[in-house]
Amino acid sequence: MDSPFDPETPRRARSLATLVEEAATEVEELNPIECQRWLAAHPEAVVIDLREPNEHHRGALPEAVHIPRGVLECAADLDHPDRDPRLTDPGRPLLLYCRTGVRSVLAAQSLQRMGFTQVVSMAGGFTDWALVGGTVVIPPPSPFA
Repeated sequence: MDSPFDPETPRRARSLATLVEEAATEVEELNPIECQRWLAAHPEAVVIDLREPNEHHRGALPEAVHIPRGVLECAADLDHPDRDPRLTDPGRPLLLYCRTGVRSVLAAQSLQRMGFTQVVSMAGGFTDWALVGGTVVIPPPSPFA
């Protein structure tokens, strides 16, 4: 049997599925219907679309802010020159979504570790949002495009 303490044992990378499972135990995930209710109860929330520009420009949630997953931590870091002014209050409610919910749960975990206290990830992501008839808008051009 492979031992993590045996220097002869080859190291294996942890799978994405494992990381997502672990993040899901630390993060509040809501399905799209629950997200609609959550947004109604949190009108001050920032909705963040973590998808890439080529995904975002095809349709987004109303009022969504486009911050691709790859730059989220910079946008949320108060000391970073590229911080986003909407992310200066770590107590402000945040709803994160991506295409299927994988990137958003990992991003939510990361923001929580940075000190954000009201972070929600949309399980099933934009795909499920559209399937249940959630409102979709064509967003203005993204600065990340």
